[in-house]
Amino acid sequence: MRLQSKNATGMDAPVEERSWMTIEATNSKDISLGDLGPLIDLLEQQRGLFERMYSLSQQQAKSVANDQTEWLLSILAQRQKYTDELASLNAELEPYRASWSAVYANLSDAYRHRVNKLINGIQSLLSQIVEQDDHDQTCIRQNQKTITNELEKIDRAGEAHHAYRHKVAASSVRLTDRQG
Repeated sequence: MRLQSKNATGMDAPVEERSWMTIEATNSKDISLGDLGPLIDLLEQQRGLFERMYSLSQQQAKSVANDQTEWLLSILAQRQKYTDELASLNAELEPYRASWSAVYANLSDAYRHRVNKLINGIQSLLSQIVEQDDHDQTCIRQNQKTITNELEKIDRAGEAHHAYRHKVAASSVRLTDRQG
């Protein structure tokens, strides 16, 4: 039996129902609705990684504001490690996402509240991280424009100096005596 329902994000999600206790996800990995502890654990791990990413985004903002490139590169390397870990967690969460409406419908009220709180916290952290990244990107672009403008001023000053030097040299008066 194939069902069509809404998942937590409001998107239509196909659900394959094999029995009232087991759902087959799109990647053929079965998940048991009787034991949703792994779902909570995965969401808590995901929240923890997003909390660390948020902390790094705050440090990133400081490094951008203080024009500390080496520190920024170090932060970005650490963020990449967390991003890789998140990708791994997302792969583990995929069976739950693939059949989210059935998973969500089978949650007890206590689990549903806990899952909602975790998901809302994760989404909030992600929004804050993206907002900070957008702000930092704007600051970096502005710094690049400032540097480009300064370099252009230096180039124009060098060109003016060079032109002035040639003009002075060309118009130099040579003194000669009356005889030659």
